[in-house]
Amino acid sequence: MVLCDDGNLYNWGVGLYGILGNGSNSYALKPVVNEDFLYQRQEAEREGLDFGFRKISAADEYTAAVMKDGQLFVWGKNDFG
Repeated sequence: MVLCDDGNLYNWGVGLYGILGNGSNSYALKPVVNEDFLYQRQEAEREGLDFGFRKISAADEYTAAVMKDGQLFVWGKNDFG
């Protein structure tokens, strides 16, 4: 996962457990923009709101993002809630 200067979050790699956040368990061999955050950023910009990431993290079975407004998004394996 990488956050680029264009404000978009890109994911690639093994897609098991939905860790790429694209609704699939398939591998992504090239970086693919996370469309959910792309849509949210575009909506926020239209409304003049500040949108962005405070922190991102990824490991073997999960991916997470903390937004500037404090929201937490986590996707991937959910063995323990």
